[in-house]
Amino acid sequence: MVSDTPVSVTFRPLVAPDAAAARSLADATLGGAPFAAGMLAALDEAVTSDSDEYRAVGAHDGSSLVGFVVFGEIAGAIGAGRIYVVGVEATARRHGIATALVEAACIELEARGSRFAVIELLEEPSLASGLALAHRTGFREEGRVSEYVRDGVGLLLLRRDLAGA
Repeated sequence: MVSDTPVSVTFRPLVAPDAAAARSLADATLGGAPFAAGMLAALDEAVTSDSDEYRAVGAHDGSSLVGFVVFGEIAGAIGAGRIYVVGVEATARRHGIATALVEAACIELEARGSRFAVIELLEEPSLASGLALAHRTGFREEGRVSEYVRDGVGLLLLRRDLAGA
């Protein structure tokens, strides 16, 4: 459920000067989760390089970064995009910011020629809100790998066809 309280945010690509704020927000969002290292590495790559594989858009409330999405084109694949991680500051949640960030990533991926986007999501209870966000933004289960990480923890492969597909 999205709150009726409006939040005024602007969206723009994250760049190197945003790195410290983005990393701080990511650390707060991901905590010490065992899957955090790969997501943090993708964020670091997005704000410090000029790669098509890793890009990031931030949601800013004034001068404060309140959310981000890391996404990019899948290397070696034609027309395939990927969303790596979405993070929103706890006090800014439930205002549609995460949804808007996923939409911004999908629009950018499509504009750069992607036919579809994927999300790989561990079947961890702590990621239930991520799965709900994926479903809310049009991603559907494409596949599942059981016992992927350890006993009882599989990997969901989610896909969304982009409008120009």
